[in-house]
Formats: sequence, structure tokens, C-alpha cells
Amino acid sequence: DIERGEWPTLLEADVSLLKKFRQLLIEFHGLWKEKQHAKFLQVMQKLKSAGFKVAHVHGNNYVGVYRNGRFMLPRAIEVTLDASLPLLEKCHDPNY
Repeated sequence: DIERGEWPTLLEADVSLLKKFRQLLIEFHGLWKEKQHAKFLQVMQKLKSAGFKVAHVHGNNYVGVYRNGRFMLPRAIEVTLDASLPLLEKCHDPNY
């Protein structure tokens, strides 16, 4: 947890460096900063190109939420990324 340093660190990281890791657990901050969403997307695309898939995600309940129209979104999320997981064609929950 590097308190908003995750975005610039990952943006600058080379994909070859990211590929040395099998799992990353990251707390993403600043999600309410909508002007930064293009940069956030670049980071997520870089993680995807390094082979990472989301294994788990949940909102951080300590920092609260922000509103965007009728939506309430967490101000920070905690994400487990795993490069060894198979790529799923679609989301699937066998309980539904």
C-alpha cells in the first residue's frame, strides 16, 4: 500500500518487470478523480498486457464512497491480480 503512488509506479514500470511477478495485491486509491481515469485505464491495460487477471476485488470500507449520478463507488479498491489464472470468456458464478 503506497497511498496513491501505485498509479505512477505502475505506469512507469516496464511490462518485462511486471512479468516477473505471478501475483500482485494492490490497493488502488483516488478512484473519484475522474480526470485521472484515462491514466488509470492505461495502468490496467499494462497489467493486462503483462498477463494479469483480476482474481478478487473489493471496495475498501475505511475510506468511504463517492457519488457519480445515481452510483455510489468506493474511493479505493483492493485488487488481487494473478498472472497464472486462465482467461475466462465471460464472468461466471455457478451459484446464479
